[in-house]
Amino acid sequence: MTARPACAVLLALALVAASGGSARAAWSPPDAVPGSDDVQAPGPAIAFAASGRSLITWRAGLLRPDEAQRAERAQRSAPGAYSTPLEIEGLANDPVAFAETRVALLRLRGVFPRMTLTADLGRLTSNSGPDRTLAREVAVGGPPVLAGNARGDLVAAWTVPAGAHEHLDISLRHPGGRFGPPHVLRGSGRLAFPAASYGDRGDTLVAYQRTSVDARGRTRREVEARLRRPGHNFGSPQVLGETHGLAWIATAIAPTGRAYVVWAEQDRGEEANEPLTVHATLAAPSHHLFNRARELARAPLAARPQGEPRLVVDRAGNATAAWSLPTSATAARVDTAAARAGSWFAAPATVAADGILQDLAGAPDGAALVLWTGAFGASFTPRPVAAAYRPAGASAFGAAESVVADPEDPGDAAAAFDAAGRPVVAWIGRPGFDGEFPPAEPRVVRVAQRD
Repeated sequence: MTARPACAVLLALALVAASGGSARAAWSPPDAVPGSDDVQAPGPAIAFAASGRSLITWRAGLLRPDEAQRAERAQRSAPGAYSTPLEIEGLANDPVAFAETRVALLRLRGVFPRMTLTADLGRLTSNSGPDRTLAREVAVGGPPVLAGNARGDLVAAWTVPAGAHEHLDISLRHPGGRFGPPHVLRGSGRLAFPAASYGDRGDTLVAYQRTSVDARGRTRREVEARLRRPGHNFGSPQVLGETHGLAWIATAIAPTGRAYVVWAEQDRGEEANEPLTVHATLAAPSHHLFNRARELARAPLAARPQGEPRLVVDRAGNATAAWSLPTSATAARVDTAAARAGSWFAAPATVAADGILQDLAGAPDGAALVLWTGAFGASFTPRPVAAAYRPAGASAFGAAESVVADPEDPGDAAAAFDAAGRPVVAWIGRPGFDGEFPPAEPRVVRVAQRD
């Protein structure tokens, strides 16, 4: 995970109409979001509010760091239609939708490292306004993160330089209020790769990698977490496990208060020298400390991962994790593991023998969707966009489903469940792509839903 520079991002408001019980293909024909023909990686992202409206975001255009961008907005409220894209400067992370139509986002503006980080609050149907300036300078240890619940409790976390160390700062926001003044959550060591979650009860979790040097000059790299229970302050930092330098961390808190952390880790450097390993831990609803972490998976060879681990929870406290495990220098498989509330993660299962994990989406009732694209082979080779669905109450994911009929040149992809419990997928695609170079077809944001 690398820090994102300030950039222009387009947003469109998508309203998906309810479908009937017609016996048609599992996935709708893909839309091309109007105005997205200058899309760039990374992205896109989907955020659903309680109203059923969704916010689709993606990076647009190639920008110079010193360019000033104008903000524009337009919206169209019609079922099955998209608004005219709204240009936003410097979106730092995926927006968080909450309440009926509210949205929160973080923006980074300026030239690194002198970049101003602000937290903005607004509505899906209008421009967001600055709520608080959080930092005047940010560190390179990963992009700022923002998490929240449907009520509007929000947590922002980011790293700032402090001499030979970094500080991990956070800001909390409660329903009806503003983001609070920033305060230091961890104030020593080299801090990177933050992840955060805010549960429905008010539980708050922040995890990160900390690098320190002991009195004998030995370097230690560890995943740490701090957990705050409702009515309490954050607990002391807890070491969850060691890393070899790179960590990809996912967190989640169920409505019951059960908290989970899953991370993949590997050695840093020009190339991988150690296999990727995946680890997990959990904390019971009334506990302030996590259980001892366990290894979930280990790659069969030393190769860099394609895709980051994902983690979702349902209203009962059950969790599902997914990750990509390298199987060669260019190929990977997609595995999942589930944990019933009160139990440990079951043995992992492979849902795609050849694929790059793009996203994992979960519904409150326990339904889930794993989304992946074909692994990178030869340059500009058409690759599939595929998914596997697990109904509520089921223990395993079903067979792979083609989200789009014909393989194309997919980039990043995202998935989410709408208010009616249907999976919706957005990805960067190149419809009509036949493998010729240079490609004649533009890349656009494509959207499909599972009926």
